[in-house]
Amino acid sequence: MSRAPSSSIISLATQLSTRGLAHAATIAGLLSLNFAFRFAFARSFPGSVYALILYPGAVETIRRALAHSTFQVLLPLQYDSERWHWGSSQTVLIYLLQQILSPFAVSILLSSVFLIVAYLTVWCLFQCRTASITVAWLWIFGTQLTYMYTTGIVVGGYIFLSYILLNFVSAYRLMFGISDTPWTRVFYLVMLALAALSSEVWLNYGLFLVFGSAYLFLWHLRHESLAAARGSRFVLCSSITVLICYLGIRLQVAHPFVNPGVEDELVFTYPSVVFMVEDVIGNFFTFLYTSLTNFLPPAVVASNSLVYYGPDSLVREQHGYHSAYSWLVPMNHLFFWRYYAGVVATVFCCVTLRWLRRSWQNSARVSASLVLFSIMILTGFSTHLLVKFRPYNSVPALPYKAIVSILGVSLLIGYLLALAKVRWRTGRYRLLVGVVLSVTVIAGFARPHMLTVLLAQVGLQGFSDPLGDTLHFLQKITRALKKSLVR
Repeated sequence: MSRAPSSSIISLATQLSTRGLAHAATIAGLLSLNFAFRFAFARSFPGSVYALILYPGAVETIRRALAHSTFQVLLPLQYDSERWHWGSSQTVLIYLLQQILSPFAVSILLSSVFLIVAYLTVWCLFQCRTASITVAWLWIFGTQLTYMYTTGIVVGGYIFLSYILLNFVSAYRLMFGISDTPWTRVFYLVMLALAALSSEVWLNYGLFLVFGSAYLFLWHLRHESLAAARGSRFVLCSSITVLICYLGIRLQVAHPFVNPGVEDELVFTYPSVVFMVEDVIGNFFTFLYTSLTNFLPPAVVASNSLVYYGPDSLVREQHGYHSAYSWLVPMNHLFFWRYYAGVVATVFCCVTLRWLRRSWQNSARVSASLVLFSIMILTGFSTHLLVKFRPYNSVPALPYKAIVSILGVSLLIGYLLALAKVRWRTGRYRLLVGVVLSVTVIAGFARPHMLTVLLAQVGLQGFSDPLGDTLHFLQKITRALKKSLVR
């Protein structure tokens, strides 16, 4: 009689160890892929003074603050005459890491830590290994943070994203009543504090928590889940409280946002409400489209004529017709993506409304989760809506500005794959996963060239060309083989 329980315990331990080894091997493979992809192509990125490093003003300010008082780095710091930054748990960490490691090593370390966090948190959320692999895969080949090779502070996005993923997994469990324990609440608050102290970008995530928890609170009341509603109420109240405390301090040094001519000048300085409204509308479509198409190849994102042939070819092919205004032809192609943006935004909003209606009609967690991820996508660039439309917003080429929304897109893709695994046949499901992974790899190789061309049109520096580098490498091998055969 005593052998049965012991054999069950041994069997359970064996299953857990086998599963743990499988996860460890998968993570190791993903980290190796991440390193190989970045090592192969990052070195060919065009040189930038601030590639992968903090700009001198930030370094000097942090150095002085640490020398004066460790407490001082917990408050907003003035990096230059036009810029205050509150990055106690992000920028200071980058500064300390770059004192002992090379900038490239720091980027590999931070991206690797984020991939581990992403894999494990997605597993905790969806209990689906395929979803975990897919989300990590998206962030290996995605171009959402590639601008760090032009402006190094963007590398801090990996730290910020790690904080909010850890916060989100606890918030998700609280809001759906899965685990409303004191330890879950404490972990949620600690991660929220770290996220708030990492970057002003956290405001977008904070607004997501407010709207997402408010929606789930009403959803629980609608379906009479009063016990589960307590977790949503806690997330709602705590996120509002942290937002108020944060803004109360940050707004003391917010004057640069209304200084004429600074990059982050707010729309409220416009003399006309019409200017404000139209800038907000333009920003909304720009960042929503940037988020939803971040993992897609360039062929379906921007004008292929402009990207692969250039503006001069477009003008030349007009053969001199109305030459005084032929510059409008390249402009048509520069803004060509807006046709796609209208379609993509319409489809996404219609699908979201359908999920919202379905969640209101039934109490299944599936529909509510889909709505929650949609809210993250829609609110993940909220603060950028209020910044004046800048020339670089003429193209969807700076995805790091909508990083919270892109995280929502990746989680939505992972969740949909987790649902498909249960509902679809094995053959169809494997085909779907293969398509998603293949499209992401194609985008990872092809998108940097598109972003480089688009950024050049608005006066900014872009990235390398992994696809072009690969083709060039293959051509060199082919020529070498031909020479050897001739000999």
